[in-house]
Amino acid sequence: MGKCRECGHPVEVQVEDRATLWDEYKHRHNLAWKVIFQVTAAVVVLSIVPYIAPDPIKDSLGRWLLAAPALALALVLFSLFVMVNELSLLRLITKAHRDQQRRVFQIRHDERQHGERKGTFDTLVWLYLIILLVLGAGNLIVSAGHLPSYWPPSWLSGWLLVWLLV
Repeated sequence: MGKCRECGHPVEVQVEDRATLWDEYKHRHNLAWKVIFQVTAAVVVLSIVPYIAPDPIKDSLGRWLLAAPALALALVLFSLFVMVNELSLLRLITKAHRDQQRRVFQIRHDERQHGERKGTFDTLVWLYLIILLVLGAGNLIVSAGHLPSYWPPSWLSGWLLVWLLV
């Protein structure tokens, strides 16, 4: 049993406790990356369906072919809700792990960056998922313009595309 350098309280952390906390940290971090990679792969596959579908399928399905990019968009929205929970759990585990490193090993971390505030990983995950959401919405609009149909009129699709690009 050692003492905390800052407050002098006895610190009793078993090796098993450190290993468990480290394993939980790795699990949560890997889970966040797994969700990101799986969502990205699914969105890419679903988004290209209207472009790679043969013409007879495009003719027979018509606008129903837009269900794939719409599903990709819904998947990104759902992943945003999943990541709220996962990142909050990861933040708690990260804080506990860094507190343990500070108490047991006297390793200091920048408190401004890793305190109660969200860290860089959180920010980058949110930025990536929002970009994926915007690209998915743009793809849905563009792919709607490439399918044979009476709606939306070509002049409206053109204005939507111009509006999105500006």
